[in-house]
Amino acid sequence: MRKTEEISLSLHTKHVTKTVLSNRISYKRAFIGDTCAAYHYTSPEGLMGILKNREIFFTDAEFLNDASERKNINEDLNRFWARCKKDYEERFIRVLSDIRVNAYEDYRFGTIDKAYKGKACRYFVLSASKDSDSLSMWKYYAKNGSYNGYNIGLDTLALQDTWINREQGIAIEYGSVIYEDDEKYYQIKEAVNHIYESWIQYEYSDKLDEKIRGEFETWVSLNSLFFKHESFSTEEEYRYVAVVPTENIKILSYTTENGSNVQMYNFRAVDGVLTPYIKVPIWGTDDLDLKATFWNVASIGIAPCLNFELKKNGVIQFVKSLPYRVENFQINKSKIPVRYKQITGL
Repeated sequence: MRKTEEISLSLHTKHVTKTVLSNRISYKRAFIGDTCAAYHYTSPEGLMGILKNREIFFTDAEFLNDASERKNINEDLNRFWARCKKDYEERFIRVLSDIRVNAYEDYRFGTIDKAYKGKACRYFVLSASKDSDSLSMWKYYAKNGSYNGYNIGLDTLALQDTWINREQGIAIEYGSVIYEDDEKYYQIKEAVNHIYESWIQYEYSDKLDEKIRGEFETWVSLNSLFFKHESFSTEEEYRYVAVVPTENIKILSYTTENGSNVQMYNFRAVDGVLTPYIKVPIWGTDDLDLKATFWNVASIGIAPCLNFELKKNGVIQFVKSLPYRVENFQINKSKIPVRYKQITGL
């Protein structure tokens, strides 16, 4: 049996990967197509703001539309431990089975950087969908219950790359949201088994218990952002989460291609609520021409409508008016049939 001084445990998640942020995106031209895009649904005003400013908003996770956001995982943990206690040693169960998500500012997130471990973090979310032409998403995200919306096919390679100074201690997590109870159970089981298999290799000690508890707290903290109630399953959400140390929120910034500094943390009114968000740039530089900036968007989708050609022309003319290079993006027409000029929500 190994001694606790040798403890080396790393818990990996199946559907989420971490990337640390640096100053600007720099990589070869991204390929275009459904295989590299997640679709962010928005209003006409939202589309114009994203294209004009080349930035997109990540909303504070505590202000999202799902009232059970993050805490949904607690029910899954309750069901798991009720079902699986017999599979593990009693001491192991005592160490892990009470871990739940409770706090708004999380002190348990440990994957940003060693320097920030144990410090309070906030979570900011960008929601997209894997479905480029979703009727439910058009209804939910389009303006005033009518199909006047758009979606932006975001280049996932760009959004998984580096944006902000590493010194600010920010991490980006991303992956598909899980809705099915069986899949949630499997994910928890896989994580707990991984920890258990490592735990039984070491001598019992408080240090060992502290280590495995910290690992599982980090896992629960992260995956709480990717477990949602099954009633949201039609969204087919693909989610990006910026994990931000609370102490750095007010100084968050990124540098534009012309060297100016943009403060990232801000507020906007959403349904009468003052909602915190951070601005994240979606521009980058080409490896072959570092002076040439471009727009990291694969496509623009237009909601079901009878005046598609007019809306398409409006998008083209707006993009032409922008003071930066735009290449190789598609304008997609919805395949959902419509009969009336104005379609109200259900």
